[in-house]
Amino acid sequence: GKKRYLAGMSWRSFDRAQKRRDLIDMGKTMFRDEDGEPMGAKWCAVRELSDEVVQAGFCRKLESGGSLTKLAALAPLVASVRIQPWLGIYKIEEGLWWYIAVRNGHTILPDGDAIGNEETILALREQHSGYGDWNYLKGGVAELEALIAESEEKPSRVFSLTGSGIPPQYIAAGVGLTLAAAGGLWWMHAQHVRQIEHDREVTMMRAKVLMMKKMGKKPPPPALSPLVTQSMPDEWLTACLDTLSKRSVSMYGWMLKSFECHAGTRVISMTWLRADGATVLARPIGVLSADGNTVTDSVPMRKVADVGHDSGDPLPMEREAMLGWAQSLGITLALQDTTRTAVPNRLPGAAAPDTDAQVQQQIASVDFMFSLAFEPRGLGLDGIPGARVQTMSFDGQKWDVSGKLYGN
Repeated sequence: GKKRYLAGMSWRSFDRAQKRRDLIDMGKTMFRDEDGEPMGAKWCAVRELSDEVVQAGFCRKLESGGSLTKLAALAPLVASVRIQPWLGIYKIEEGLWWYIAVRNGHTILPDGDAIGNEETILALREQHSGYGDWNYLKGGVAELEALIAESEEKPSRVFSLTGSGIPPQYIAAGVGLTLAAAGGLWWMHAQHVRQIEHDREVTMMRAKVLMMKKMGKKPPPPALSPLVTQSMPDEWLTACLDTLSKRSVSMYGWMLKSFECHAGTRVISMTWLRADGATVLARPIGVLSADGNTVTDSVPMRKVADVGHDSGDPLPMEREAMLGWAQSLGITLALQDTTRTAVPNRLPGAAAPDTDAQVQQQIASVDFMFSLAFEPRGLGLDGIPGARVQTMSFDGQKWDVSGKLYGN
């Protein structure tokens, strides 16, 4: 009809309000030429998803110029119309296609709003397809018009970064750079502070135990069976996935390449990979590699409520139960028989008992590992009393889960 939409913007995610200057400064570093020099963004649109998540799209001014009057960004208008995560490609005219990629919290990926020929668009879809189970949509102008008609989202108006001002609602939307749908840099900072506080408490506990030992007092007893001290597997996997679900797969143009949850440390290790157009000047928090192309970081997992139950059966029964579980789900299970006598882990800071008085608990165990093409949520591992998960990782293609099977 008479409505006009702008497609092909580069999207970034924010969580807190900043001044207009921040939008302008960020725009100046974008869209590099063949020599790597920034050409800068001229136009912008802001999309408010919630009180904690805001997105801004940037683009260069169209060569044909044109008025910005009532011009709205296309991607945010239709991003929430379909069930996330979803990828869509739409043929606009002969040789011209539009691509949209929407993920966590219906956020648009940085390169998830693109215009190009069919080869370019299919290459983008292939690039993103490894990041999870997507809903794939394809159509033409008619299907795209249907999406727009279904949309209930407020249009994200396009405005100039070089004009005299920015509409007040866009300034209030905020431009603090952060992870999409994650609560932002503030959230990550708070988690790091909590981890530092936890480490400090552990250090103080160790010092206290050492002082008690010097004074001749009995230190705290060693921990009990791993079946009691380690979390139930389904709850632990859910805690890891819930923590990850609050994070976007992309940040400032950097893509989340892989991650791993560790039961022992209760942290998630993440590796970010720099994509074309991204720079170290705007990157995720973490340790930057020497070549400036990867960033590694770790964040604490959500607290696990179910701490486990010492109800394990004899190891042969546990092993048979786990084999049956895997076979019923069509999962290829690797079991490594490493039955041995093990000493339970002591509480943090607990002093080691004297060798002569040390009481060893007989714990038979088997290592297990399996891979999945889907998120390991609600697998029913709690039905195997002796199963405890130790790590879960994702490499962009598959989910790997490993742990131990204990028997009494």
